[in-house]
Amino acid sequence: MTPGPIVAADGTIYVSSNGGVLHALDPKTGHDKWAYDAHHAEFGDLSTSPLALPDGNILWPIGDHLLALSPTGRLLWSLPLTGNATSPTSVDGHRVYVGDSSGAVTAVDITATDRAVAWSIRAGGISYGSVVTAGGGRLYTTADSALVAIDDHGASGTVVWKVDPGDGISEVSAGLAPNGTALLGTNGSKEWAYHADGTPAWHTDRAITYASPAVTATGLAYIGDHRGNVFVYDTATGSTEASYQVGAEIWSAPLIDRDYHLYVAGHDGHLHGFAADGSQLFELDLGAPVNSYPALTADGTLLVGSANGALTAVE
Repeated sequence: MTPGPIVAADGTIYVSSNGGVLHALDPKTGHDKWAYDAHHAEFGDLSTSPLALPDGNILWPIGDHLLALSPTGRLLWSLPLTGNATSPTSVDGHRVYVGDSSGAVTAVDITATDRAVAWSIRAGGISYGSVVTAGGGRLYTTADSALVAIDDHGASGTVVWKVDPGDGISEVSAGLAPNGTALLGTNGSKEWAYHADGTPAWHTDRAITYASPAVTATGLAYIGDHRGNVFVYDTATGSTEASYQVGAEIWSAPLIDRDYHLYVAGHDGHLHGFAADGSQLFELDLGAPVNSYPALTADGTLLVGSANGALTAVE
C-alpha cells in the first residue's frame, strides 16, 4: 500500500510510503524537493494522505501520531493519538479534525508553530475511515459497522447520532453529498444513505467495498466494489445512473475530473480512464496493486501510487 498523494497550492506533490518517509516532489520532474524520515514505519491497513494547510505547512498522519512539517520539511510539532491516524481534514486551515483506529475523533487548533487539542471523543471501537465535513460544525466518520454524526461545539464535541444497518464492518470513509445525505459503505452487500438527522434515505445493492465514495458537486456518488464495478448513484434518490466494469477488485477510490471523466484502478494494477459517456479512454498496467487514492494536479495530471512504491503521473 502507498498512501494517496496530495497537491499543495504551489503545485508541490506530497506523498508518503509505508517506510515512514514523506516526500515533497517537484510537479514537473517528480524529483524530491525534500524528504522527511519519521523513522516510524506505518502499519495496519490505513490508506492515509497528508493535508496541506493554507500557510504551507503540512500535516502528516504517520502511525499513531499526527506530525506538522514546514514547507521546507522541518518538524514543527508531533501530536500523539490513541490509535493509527487516518487522513486529517479542515475547512478553514485552523481547526483540524483527525480520526484514528481506536475509534477516537480529535479536534485540534493549529497555529503557525504549535497546536492545542480542543476535544477528543470516542465514535466507536475501531475505525478505518477518515473524518469528512462540509463545515458548519457537523462531522461524519465510520466506526465498527456504523455511520457516526458528530457536532463540534467549539470547546467540546458530541455524538449526535450513530446508525448501524448491521451490514458488516466499514473500512472506508463516509461520503457526503451537497444535499446533506451521508453515505455508508461496508463489507456487506449494500450501500446505505442517511439524511442529516440520521433517518434512512435509501439503500441499494452492491458488493463489499474497500473504496471510499467520490461525490460530485451535482450529487453523483461513484463507488467501487469487490466485483470490479463502479456504480454511480444519484444521492438524492439512490437510483443507479451509470456503471463501469474494470475486471478486478477495487480498493482505490474513484476519481472524477471536471469533465466527468472517471479514473479508477483495480487491485490487478490496471489503471482505467473512462469518458462521461462510458467509453474507455485508456488502460495502463502499473505493475502492482493500487490501494491508494489518486489525485489530480491543477493542469489535469493524474497521480496514482501503487504497491511497488511507485508514483505514476499520467498526462
